[in-house]
Amino acid sequence: MKLMISGALLALTLPLTAGCTSHSSDQKTRVVVVNADENLLKTGGSGEITWNGETITLTQLDGLLAQAVAMEPEPALRFEPDPAAGYEIATAILQRIRVSGVTRLGFTGNEKAPNGADPD
Repeated sequence: MKLMISGALLALTLPLTAGCTSHSSDQKTRVVVVNADENLLKTGGSGEITWNGETITLTQLDGLLAQAVAMEPEPALRFEPDPAAGYEIATAILQRIRVSGVTRLGFTGNEKAPNGADPD
């Protein structure tokens, strides 16, 4: 893993998956940003994990969480688990969040009705 830390930016060498495009001139590097104010962590219906829209692994999540916790002030982390992703992936992510020491965690998406419609 290659880390280039500059302010609130973390560049990781991540493998490109189908449908991904490189965000730099190096076709093997995508930039995964840890925002200074807020970051969105989501699970998809098939178990994929995204950080601010970029697909990551659980191991890569550990590094992103560590960087976020080290920032002053610590940015908020919004977690939006997809019910179709299953209990196991959500609990694995929550365990990593707990171990990392994140103190500013909120859940999003739970305001949706079970069928995905707006409850209002």
